[in-house]
Amino acid sequence: MGWAKRAASLSWGSLGVLAACDGATEDVAPTFYGEIAPLLAEHCQTCHQPGGIGPFPLITYDEVSARGPLIAASIASRSMPPFLPDNSGDCATYHDAMWLEDADIALFQRWVDAGHPMGDASRGLPEIAPPPALEGVTHQARMPEAYEPPSELLDDYRCFLFDDDVEGDVPRYVTDYEVVPGEPRVVHHVVVFQPQNDAAVDAARALDDGAEGLGYPCLGGPGESVRASMLMNWAPGTGPVHHPEGTGVAVDPARPLLVQVHYHYANGALPDRTTIRMRTATEVEHPMRPWFFTDAALNLPPRQQEIEKSVRMRAGTYSTIFSSVAGTTPLFEGGRPLRIMGVRAHMHGLGRRMHIERSGSEGTACLVDIPDYRFGWQRSYFLERPVTLSPDDELHVTCTYSTMERDEATTWGEGTLDEMCLATFYTIEAD
Repeated sequence: MGWAKRAASLSWGSLGVLAACDGATEDVAPTFYGEIAPLLAEHCQTCHQPGGIGPFPLITYDEVSARGPLIAASIASRSMPPFLPDNSGDCATYHDAMWLEDADIALFQRWVDAGHPMGDASRGLPEIAPPPALEGVTHQARMPEAYEPPSELLDDYRCFLFDDDVEGDVPRYVTDYEVVPGEPRVVHHVVVFQPQNDAAVDAARALDDGAEGLGYPCLGGPGESVRASMLMNWAPGTGPVHHPEGTGVAVDPARPLLVQVHYHYANGALPDRTTIRMRTATEVEHPMRPWFFTDAALNLPPRQQEIEKSVRMRAGTYSTIFSSVAGTTPLFEGGRPLRIMGVRAHMHGLGRRMHIERSGSEGTACLVDIPDYRFGWQRSYFLERPVTLSPDDELHVTCTYSTMERDEATTWGEGTLDEMCLATFYTIEAD
């Protein structure tokens, strides 16, 4: 259960009892003040409030009733709240899922069908609880100055080298973190990388120096010339992110963090200075390692309504290839199995669906299934039930695209007109 759901359940848990007595049943329509306002406070108002990233607030009766059919259609299609994977349990379930139950979707539709009944206004509106700040912060990283965006863009993907206060000569492990946008009305999502070596730092600085203004343009990653590991990512409404108990992702204090920010300027091209706050430890019981699995030979013909591309490989074989290309140690030390704690699914603008699974002696385990992929809402998903991965198991990633808008073939790459089919796994050594 995420922070928003916890806050709402504390403030409005009694409403379920009231609704059972005099509120919505199959024969009695729900009302705005009885059932709908608490539902929106729990699931929508983190973004859809004055000063939030949402393009309009959803607080008052007039604001919500005017958009009732639009909201009903958005939640029925599960384009809102913006949580991409199927969290129903047919594939997997995830910690802190921004997921509406089917009963909540049906409840809102019944309210719209009934003509938006207002109900008893004396109940008042639920308080919009701000996300709790991360406690026990040990380090933070911040943009060196505010970024002044160009006025002609609607969506702006920008990479910045952040100043941080992580010191020393041994890695620290990030166990928890939160992203604090300087201007919440424009920060759409954030991905945090760290260059893998000094040459990668120099490559990022060269891109920064060569671009106009602070940072440099980037889309699919930190730049093709910048070899970097993905450490963290964030989207609005997430609140503090807590890695699974006893785990953490290593950060090398010798190199800066490299942060990609997706800005969306529907609310205006406003300046931003985002901060990342972290809780770190010098040791953790289970160091968690992010690594990617991809089809770098991706080639998509143009003018196709639907193209399915699939890559399947034995995990141990991929480990050898990955460690050679990335210049890192093998994933499976001494052949010991891993535990997949989380996963991230990544395509670009042509992506429509994505499915990731593991198969082997223990059967097939679905890791993530995204029936309606949207590039702007990607994040990492930590499994409520981690999955074991042995060297002899197979990883299978299927990506579906539409290239109807393209007149030429699309290949793998980080550019705006390139594509990817990439899964990132967060793994620890199995006990």
